This record gives sequence, C-alpha cells and structure tokens, in this order.
Amino acid sequence: MKRMSIILIVLVAAASVVAGEHGAAEHERHAGLVESLNLTADQATAWENAEKSFHESIHPLQEQQTALRSQLEQLLASNADACSIGAQEQQIWSVGKQIKSAFIAFEQKRDAILTPEQKAKLDALHQTGEMHKMRERHMLEH
Repeated sequence: MKRMSIILIVLVAAASVVAGEHGAAEHERHAGLVESLNLTADQATAWENAEKSFHESIHPLQEQQTALRSQLEQLLASNADACSIGAQEQQIWSVGKQIKSAFIAFEQKRDAILTPEQKAKLDALHQTGEMHKMRERHMLEH
C-alpha cells in the first residue's frame, strides 16, 4: 500500500510539471502573438480571456469525446453490431460539432478584438503556416 502511495505521488508530481510546462509554452506563444500583431494591452487581455474561456468551455467536451472514443474501441473489440457502432460514431461526431462551434465563436470574439490591419496580419500568419510554426517552436522549447 505504501508503495502504491509513493507511485501515485510521483505520477501526480509528474503531471503537474507537464501541465506547468504546457502553461508556460502557451504563455510564450501568446506573448509572441502579442508582439507579432502589435496588440495593445487591452487587446492582449481580451484575447487571453477569450482563449481561456474557449479552453474552459471545450475541456469537458474533449473529456466526453475521449470517453466516447474509448467506448467505441470497446464496441469494435467486442464485434458489436453495426448499428451500435454507428450510433457511437454519431455521438462522437456530435461532440466534435459542439467543439467546432465553440471554436468558431472564439474566432469571432478574437476577430472582433483586432483592427483590420491586425486581422490581415493574422490571416497572413495562418496562410504562411507561421502560426503553426510558432506553436511548434514553443512546444519543442519546453
């Protein structure tokens, strides 16, 4: 029992470190965007709040989707009938649609924060793949 407690403590500590590193990488990515888009302090705060709200709103949906996918794997492993598998896939798709809707709402909030020039710069970053490269750089550095 004592050994299990030690293992559990180590796992929780490791998860905390990983979560902290992810948070630091997100903060640096956000700082890079603030600089690239030349956001004002108010714009940066509004963007960060919109992004935080988005992530908080989709977190339970992501957990639900993960659980549904696990159930789908169990259905597939047990050679369940096609109707059961299809129904499970529809539930996964439905949750994915809710996540997509939340992302679209975030994009609308984000775009409302930006000036037309900043929006054009953001669009250019997306088209050239710079947003993806910034995200990857910050993830690799941490």
